[in-house]
Amino acid sequence: MIHCHKCKTQNRADAQKCSQCGKDLLPGSGFGERASGFGCMIVLAALSIPIMYFCSQSAIAVGEGTGFSTALLILGPIFALMFLLFGLILAFRKVPMYERYQKRAERHILLDPQQALVDFTQAIANLPNKTSAIRLKLLKQRAELYTQQEMHNDAQTDYRQALTLADELYNTQPQKEKLQYLEERVNLLEKLGRQDEADLEGLNYTYLAEKALPEKKIAMGVREGIEQANTDSKRNDIHTKRKAILDRGRFKALGYCRKCKTAVELDHTLRCKVNAMHDKVKSIRFVRVEEMDRVKQEISASR
Repeated sequence: MIHCHKCKTQNRADAQKCSQCGKDLLPGSGFGERASGFGCMIVLAALSIPIMYFCSQSAIAVGEGTGFSTALLILGPIFALMFLLFGLILAFRKVPMYERYQKRAERHILLDPQQALVDFTQAIANLPNKTSAIRLKLLKQRAELYTQQEMHNDAQTDYRQALTLADELYNTQPQKEKLQYLEERVNLLEKLGRQDEADLEGLNYTYLAEKALPEKKIAMGVREGIEQANTDSKRNDIHTKRKAILDRGRFKALGYCRKCKTAVELDHTLRCKVNAMHDKVKSIRFVRVEEMDRVKQEISASR
């Protein structure tokens, strides 16, 4: 049954208009939603210039230099124009059919899960070409709902399709976006019960994610201090994830310690376990426990 979002009347699953109030049962964005979105963008546009001016003056006060301060002043009007344009897009864009079905599905997850499943299916069917990222999201949403309804075979089918899409996106996206889909792959492998594969991919993810972080450096100003604190927090989160996987005992981290001059086991921060002060480690690999001796020999032989 389709629940009217205006008067809450329950309607037949094939109804186009509410039998009680006549409201369209598959609407796009309503006037209130469009107006609130546009209003938020107007407020952000109005605040952009004074906020950037304040940041500029603060930068001068802490000794950041006139170049950085001037850049902040220039960014104010640019941000204001961007927010204004985005607000106009939100106010006047035509809502695609798949998005209408998706919104109705999300609204019916608690009201009528079977109707939500029908709408998620329609949303996927109405997706245009080259929308793999949206299809991935919709498949995951439908799979989660299948799981809640104890329709596990259907859920597994959706998770497998989502995994194929995650692989496709990982292989085709720019380098800076690959990590997002590698993490998606880890989560989907866990949903499919392929824990060993998920753990190995998870270890590879933590390695690449940590490599993508800026190098540790001494903060020289307020801005650098904030950036360094954010980087340190991300690095700690990565180490926590890696430790959780290694503690399960199925995999080990190995690498060539240049000070020990041999292949060694590494801890969750990828430091030598023989001596934690040895941080100059190369040829890092994550392997199953039963493969440790063979891989150690391979690493040592390759140096």
